[in-house]
Amino acid sequence: GDIFDSSAPGNRAQEQYYGFLAGLRGTCCRHVIIIGGNHDSPSFLEAPKDILGALRIKVIGAISSETADEIYVAKNSEGRTEAIICAVPFLRDRDIRTVEPGESPEDKTRKLKEGIVNHYMKIRVEAEKLRGNDKSIPLIGMGHLFTSQGKTVEGDGIRELYIGTIVHIDGQDISEGFDYMALGHLHISQAAEGAEKVRYSGSPIPMSFAEAGQIKKVLVVEFSGSSAVITSHEIPCFQELEKISGSI
Repeated sequence: GDIFDSSAPGNRAQEQYYGFLAGLRGTCCRHVIIIGGNHDSPSFLEAPKDILGALRIKVIGAISSETADEIYVAKNSEGRTEAIICAVPFLRDRDIRTVEPGESPEDKTRKLKEGIVNHYMKIRVEAEKLRGNDKSIPLIGMGHLFTSQGKTVEGDGIRELYIGTIVHIDGQDISEGFDYMALGHLHISQAAEGAEKVRYSGSPIPMSFAEAGQIKKVLVVEFSGSSAVITSHEIPCFQELEKISGSI
């Protein structure tokens, strides 16, 4: 999620995005899955999804009325299923909660949390039907949300996702039944509280001076059957951020 920092990205940002996706064709990468974040415009992301789909690039900008639209079955060259990915984009308030007259802020928060957790579980149940009895096929989740006790730094620009209420989701609630859960939104590379297989890779570059001292990472997850082995790799810093202070 958060492919772009803005819902109306400039030409240069779009050029980098499509150039990167085109460049993947010459690598060993055989499947690409993109979900929308809270910064992204779902309609903007999904506009070229049919063309990108022909290149085996799956784009899910927003929640769909069809559960199957958020599930991707990754197959090898022989047609065998290698993994099943439940790719859940950022869930907006209107997607998962109906407004009722007289509801309190507590009611709103409760319904939001229940709606988010229930959506992840609904997608997982459908994916398990596709997997059938072969438990050696890893079931992988993707999402864009703020989990409980997630680590941030002051001034990193991370927005609360829902106006008027703080809705943080327990990582274990959304990851039940998944062999691995890859999350976006928080900029610091971290595991969700109490759930080692629920991970934020974090942003690949510092998004503000508040993140200048952070070590940015890429996470590589390898599966032996449905058992995940997670390895982190430090991203080289090509452009350091430095603060200089003094008198006029």
